[in-house]
Amino acid sequence: MFFERGVYGIEHDPERTREFYAQAPDTLCDCAGCRNFRAAVSRMSGELRTFLEQFGIDPAKPAEMSVVYAPAKDELCYNGFYHFCGEIMEGREAYIQTGERSFELDQRYIISMGDSGDNEQVWFRPDCALLDADFPRPVAQVEVFFNLPWVLEEENTYP
Repeated sequence: MFFERGVYGIEHDPERTREFYAQAPDTLCDCAGCRNFRAAVSRMSGELRTFLEQFGIDPAKPAEMSVVYAPAKDELCYNGFYHFCGEIMEGREAYIQTGERSFELDQRYIISMGDSGDNEQVWFRPDCALLDADFPRPVAQVEVFFNLPWVLEEENTYP
C-alpha cells in the first residue's frame, strides 16, 4: 500500500506488520510511566490509533516509550516509536544535526494530528533503533509524541 501525507510518501505492508505484532511480546519496562502507558493506551486518541493501525501497528506494543514530562498531575506526555514493514519513498529523516552531538526536529517533517496541534505528532525515520532481529524487512520507524491520562491508583510523581 502507499501512504501519502504532508511531505511523506511511504510504501508499506500492513499485513506483514500485523503478523509480526500479533506474536510480538510487550517489551516495556515496569517503571510507573510504562505501567501507566499499558493501562492508558486504550485512551489514545482515535486519530492517532487509526494512524498507527493503518500501518499494521499495534499501539500497545511500542519498541520504545518514555515519559517526556507531566503537563498536569493527571496527565503524561509520551515520546516513543514503532516499527512497520515499509520504506520511505518521499520525505526524509525528520531530525537534523545542529552540532557534533545535538539534533532537533525539522518541523516540515512532522505530522500533527487533528485539533491536538503540538500535543499529538508523528514523524518517520528510515533508520530503526531497538529493532527486533525477526522483524520483516524492509522496515522503517514511526515516532510519536502524545499525551495520555494518568490512570494508575498510585500518585503521579513525574514533574
